[in-house]
Amino acid sequence: MIERAKPALSAAIDLLYPPALYCISCGNLIDRSRPYALCDRCRHETDWRFGELPSGHEFGKGFYCAVYTSPVKRLVRNMKYHDKPHIAEYIAEAMADRAAGEPDIAATDIVVPVPMHAVKKRLRGYNQTELIASHLAKLLGIAYAPDMLIKTRPTETLSTKNRDERLLALSDVFTANPAPAPYPPVPAPNPYQDSPAKILLIDDVFTTGSTADACTRALFRAGASSVTLFVFATGAMGIKS
Repeated sequence: MIERAKPALSAAIDLLYPPALYCISCGNLIDRSRPYALCDRCRHETDWRFGELPSGHEFGKGFYCAVYTSPVKRLVRNMKYHDKPHIAEYIAEAMADRAAGEPDIAATDIVVPVPMHAVKKRLRGYNQTELIASHLAKLLGIAYAPDMLIKTRPTETLSTKNRDERLLALSDVFTANPAPAPYPPVPAPNPYQDSPAKILLIDDVFTTGSTADACTRALFRAGASSVTLFVFATGAMGIKS
């Protein structure tokens, strides 16, 4: 009953307090002209970059568009833990703006989000990475396949684990859907029947790369020809020295 009431309650709150009137990071009042719904201070304090992630991972190239510092941490946590799914749309806009003209991203066939286990998704009400990927696919004009990857079992919180512990926790956790259904905006090849697909894998934050590597292995086992990773933000381990 509580879960069914959450969407109606969120809609009522949004009607009274339109989310576009508040900074998605600090919550200060803004007007609708502010890029990415960020106040001037949060936007200027954000370390915007279109950077390439370090090599040595299962995926090919990887990209990010911001560093995971205070303003970005706040808005990501607001999106994930404070029932603010609308933030995903602004994240997708920032990612699309910074990806413009990048040939490795333009060459991909299908946008695929890192999946969330069904139980966790039901409790939260949404997978924020799916929402980011959906908006981003529309902006980039690339097909979107939200069900191409499946998380087969829940995992413990990974934020406190090191890379080796993450690898163990994520062992065989992801599998590829044998018959995914790509969504518009454009038709996409079936990666299992036509030509091998070039995947654009989407996640919100890059930490050690363990999750992306596990997803990439599942996609390659299913026959993908390449996997490019694109995340909104990265921590220190994702910045090339």
